[in-house]
Amino acid sequence: MDKILLMKVAILDCGTNTFNLLIAEVELARWAVVHAQKFGVKLQEGGFYQGEIRKKPFQRGQNAIAEVAKIISEYHVDQTIATATSAL
Repeated sequence: MDKILLMKVAILDCGTNTFNLLIAEVELARWAVVHAQKFGVKLQEGGFYQGEIRKKPFQRGQNAIAEVAKIISEYHVDQTIATATSAL
């Protein structure tokens, strides 16, 4: 039986220390991971618990998001879902 690909979905989980990207191909009755990657961002470094994200950690977060956008584009993702910790 031929596989019927319905869509590619990207899920981005933005945590305090790590941003996690997962891209999956979704078929009628199953899904398969085609890409998974972690990006170390360490947003808490240097003052996070004082209610702010410092410049260098913020830049790491921006760089990770830019890389995620590039990867999502390369995989021709149909839908992206992002979540973030309450700290963001």
